[in-house]
Amino acid sequence: MSEQFYQAHLRLYKTQAEEVESWRLAHDEAMACSDIEDAIGLGLSILDNLRRRGGSGAERGNLSWEEASDQARAYRVWLDTTRHLLEGARRLEQAGFVVQRADELRRACGEVSLLPLDTDRIRRSLESLEGGEGVPTSEAIDGLRNRLRPGGA
Repeated sequence: MSEQFYQAHLRLYKTQAEEVESWRLAHDEAMACSDIEDAIGLGLSILDNLRRRGGSGAERGNLSWEEASDQARAYRVWLDTTRHLLEGARRLEQAGFVVQRADELRRACGEVSLLPLDTDRIRRSLESLEGGEGVPTSEAIDGLRNRLRPGGA
């Protein structure tokens, strides 16, 4: 067979190998997308359970500091894990994939990030207030309002 024949087949062979490689990369990304979607579903389920567990004690008004600290710790772990997961989702979305429920997880992450999760600091603040240090919230807010008014102190 001629040299041209071999060269043509080698080019075809190389082209097919490159197509397989590009297919493999797309397949790996698609599988990663599926894995992230599964993790998002689990994360949202865990958050729902955290909210139910914490809400029951808080609604009764009898959540101990230890229980509140445990709850806050669980939320912090969830939040750290969620931020990591959302970074992976963002990369896949930038590559053109649609990551199901990623927006729902982003909203939930935003909500949880607003929670007062530093229970040690909250406890110290309350103890300080009960000890006569600091000022009640209503007094602090009034002071802030006065400072924000034109001509305020």
